[in-house]
Amino acid sequence: LAVEPPASRFSPDGNLEIQVDQSGLAVGSYEGTITITDEEHPGPPVTVSVTLNVTESGPGGEAPLITREGVVNGANLTSGRIAPGSFVTVFGQNLATTTAQADTFPLPTKLGGSEVIFNGVAAPLLYVSPTQINFQAPAETYSGRGGVIVRTGFGQNLSLPIDVLHTAPELFTMGERSASALNQDGSLNGPGNPASIGSIVTLFLTGQGPTEPHSASGWPAPSDPLARVVSCTKAFVAGREAEVQYLGLAPGFAGLAQANIVIPSGLTGELAVKVQVDDRDSNTAFIWVQ
Repeated sequence: LAVEPPASRFSPDGNLEIQVDQSGLAVGSYEGTITITDEEHPGPPVTVSVTLNVTESGPGGEAPLITREGVVNGANLTSGRIAPGSFVTVFGQNLATTTAQADTFPLPTKLGGSEVIFNGVAAPLLYVSPTQINFQAPAETYSGRGGVIVRTGFGQNLSLPIDVLHTAPELFTMGERSASALNQDGSLNGPGNPASIGSIVTLFLTGQGPTEPHSASGWPAPSDPLARVVSCTKAFVAGREAEVQYLGLAPGFAGLAQANIVIPSGLTGELAVKVQVDDRDSNTAFIWVQ
């Protein structure tokens, strides 16, 4: 940002989101300024220089279209909570001209001719299609007000404002209720394959927040040393606090986190589970214990 005058109560560093309706504008470059005033500021207003580039869309295509309700946490597709490093799913129209899935590391930032710009940074992509994109919010981004742009060869949507949280734990689920969980022997937990009391169950989640060591966006998490969550973590089974043996990134995966918890004694049946990171609860899911 070019801020004038440079000496004032305004900070010259920051992020300003500007939305422009480019319909009806001819192809070309447009320059202008935006004036920012503050009633409590004793001096003059400041001006921000902006440039708008309008390019010609390809034949027969339309720019991507998404809505606020179309940006959700990728773990369960119901929550709108997003943290740096989270898996995110975008639903909309004209999001890509083909269907493609990433199959190499690091995850690409351009896939099937589509890009996702998250808080001004190109995000690692897992899957793209005309109506859905799965991506990882860059772990290096900031928390606070941000924006999501989907860009193709036919244009891009107006930046969609979103709130990025420091942590936003969300458990992966199968269907509406069941947690995506593994028993201690590595088998999938379910009503026909319950966990044993005192055994370790692995829950999968996203939105865990910062880890130590840091794992770069789009790259698989390390196994030695493990990338542990730096915030305070807890887990609960049927309302009772359970021992957390590990909560951090799943080795070999990009952005996926796991919580290894010990099933407390005296609990059987279909049980509600949730994790907590930095005093922020995840969604509630269910596992089976006998």
